[in-house]
Amino acid sequence: MSLRVGTAAISALVVALVLSGCSLLGIPDPGASASRTPTPTPAAAFALDCPAVVDDADLTAFLGADAKPVTDVAGITTSVAAAGPLALPAVGGSSCGWTHGKDTLTVEVLPHAADGWGQLAAEHPDVATPGADYQGGVSLGGDCALTPTVWCRTNVLVGGAWLAVDLRAAAVAGLTEAGFHGAVQRMLPTVTAEVSSAPAAATGAPLDCSADDLRAQMQTTYDLPAVTPMDVDATFRVDSAVLRMGGTTLCVFGRGDGGSGGGTAVGSGYLGSLSVLPAAPGVYDRLRAAVLAQDASAHSETITVKGEEYPALVWNGEVESTPFVSVDAVVGGRWIEFHSTDTDPSRALAMVQWAAGKL
Repeated sequence: MSLRVGTAAISALVVALVLSGCSLLGIPDPGASASRTPTPTPAAAFALDCPAVVDDADLTAFLGADAKPVTDVAGITTSVAAAGPLALPAVGGSSCGWTHGKDTLTVEVLPHAADGWGQLAAEHPDVATPGADYQGGVSLGGDCALTPTVWCRTNVLVGGAWLAVDLRAAAVAGLTEAGFHGAVQRMLPTVTAEVSSAPAAATGAPLDCSADDLRAQMQTTYDLPAVTPMDVDATFRVDSAVLRMGGTTLCVFGRGDGGSGGGTAVGSGYLGSLSVLPAAPGVYDRLRAAVLAQDASAHSETITVKGEEYPALVWNGEVESTPFVSVDAVVGGRWIEFHSTDTDPSRALAMVQWAAGKL
């Protein structure tokens, strides 16, 4: 029996610690490890030209003339890695954001997402309902509420990429649903042009979260009679599509066999989560900076994978009074993280080393 937990619950109650290495703290840089030719191919960097994607007039209409671009991404150290804000760029996507007070406009683009779009649409027809009639793109799963507050969002498959636009505001003078979709329509030519030159998608098979050897390894590592994989809820949204990209895995595990001792809440029966993401260029630096800016106690340990040594970051803390340990490493073009409420770091290290050996 498996348990079920949504990615929002994971993000709220467990921390995704990010890959790090810093010479100032004596933490080795994984980029300095011996070179080799890995089987998986990591995603290459892709960055939207944000000022070109959203017209100045549309941005002013949505958020006002004082709207500012978002420069500090929230949630990097308060989310499980594969469900956090850096999962999108890790798999080769990009996002733009603007804010004015508490009002926000977010644009996310995930190239090479046509397969994930089709799979999620088939699996969630209740959400993937026909959307606005855009020229040059197919829309599913959008909705737009103008009262009591504004929340308009849409999903468009354009040039094989998933475009997600989300507008949230207390009020937008004169805004209509047609006006929102008109602004999205004006984004499509630029997005189409930019994704046409996007680098190739990451490759690599995911890990099987229900595999007997993975469960056995966790039971041995954590000295438990049983460990249960928890189902991660998916829906027709771009963050679920991220988990369908090559080289990506999110496994969440509960203590016990799924009976009365397990529970479905992450905070109660939750044992740990395993994230595997492609290590796209630049994402590592953002992860490292966020962790080291927050916690001076981060330190490096060493894991050995197929005869080679790699540095792994060990990071401890707590979220909502729940202590955790998290270990991150880059091996063979993948960023691997194990996070657990069991605060023995040697166990999380063992899981990262084991997972790296399976990739």
